[in-house]
Order: sequence, then C-alpha cells, then structure tokens
Amino acid sequence: MISFILSNLKDWKVFFSRSRSWVVKGGWAITDQAFFSGANFVVNILLARWLPPKEYGAFAVALSIFYLLLGFHTALITEPLMVFGAGKYRSEFCKYFGIVMWGHWIVSVLISVGLGVVALIFFTLIRHICAKLYLG
Repeated sequence: MISFILSNLKDWKVFFSRSRSWVVKGGWAITDQAFFSGANFVVNILLARWLPPKEYGAFAVALSIFYLLLGFHTALITEPLMVFGAGKYRSEFCKYFGIVMWGHWIVSVLISVGLGVVALIFFTLIRHICAKLYLG
C-alpha cells in the first residue's frame, strides 16, 4: 500500500514539475489581460465623466471600429505568424517574417486609407464629430 502511494506521489511530482511552466505562462497571460482591460476600463470611465455625452459616444463608436479592424489585423497577420512561424517555416523564418511584414504594411495602409476616407466623408458631408476621431 505504501509503495503504491509513493509511486503515485512520484508521478504527481513529475506532473507538477512539468505543468509549473504552463502555470507561470498562463499567469503572465492573465496578468497582461488584467492590466490591459483594467487600463481600458479606467480610461473609459474617466472619458465618460470628462466628455460631453455626444463626444463620448463618438469616441466609443470610433474605438469600437478600431477594435474591429484590430481583430481583423490580428486574425490575418499576427496569429498566422505565431502558428506557422514557429512550426512550418522554422527553417526559413527570416524569409517568412519578411513576407508577413509586407502583408502587415499592406493591410495597415488599406485600413488607414479606409479610415481616412470615412473621416473625409464625415467631415465634408455630415460635419460629424467622428471625423476628428477618425483623422486622429
């Protein structure tokens, strides 16, 4: 009975020593997300208190569109780089990274031009408060 417990205890020690690095990495990921979300929450609370409702609403719309485009960029550029760069293109990482960077610049320019066009439309046709936000 005691030998059974000791052998299982040894297996548990191996399991915990292997899983410790995953717990540490997961802890850093959670901490990073907490800081990002917390800072975003505090900034939004402060802006909601300082800005008039119309201007804060325009900010919220512009920020939502920015996050939507950021998600598109992440799905198209960042995630494939992390997945394929570490595995499939490990031997030719520099070449793959160069191709991904060209893709990044193309997508970024397209998004910037799109936001500029939207800002000009808002500014010239509607004179909406969002125009200033889209222009930066």
